[in-house]
Amino acid sequence: MVERGSDDDMTTFSGKIEKDTVIEDDLILTGVIIGDVVVKEGINFNLNGVVSGNLLVSNNSTVYINGVLNGNVKNIGGNLEIYGIVKGRLIEISGNTFVDKNAVIA
Repeated sequence: MVERGSDDDMTTFSGKIEKDTVIEDDLILTGVIIGDVVVKEGINFNLNGVVSGNLLVSNNSTVYINGVLNGNVKNIGGNLEIYGIVKGRLIEISGNTFVDKNAVIA
């Protein structure tokens, strides 16, 4: 299910996607993506649900991980903030990365 509104007019997706996905518009994920995710340059992505795959944070994008990432996260020039769970590696190439004291990276 896709909804528009709230959070500065970001789209909210609460369904399930079973393929590699490119995030090209600002998105709040409360559902599930099974596959690798690329967040395009300049895009905001709030992961409040689950991604089972690797996550790439592109230049000038902003990603908040509040939910669960079952895979690696790679920051190549964006702003990454982790408050939830990453069951994989954190790879910092460039950009800004913040890991909350209550976050879990395993």
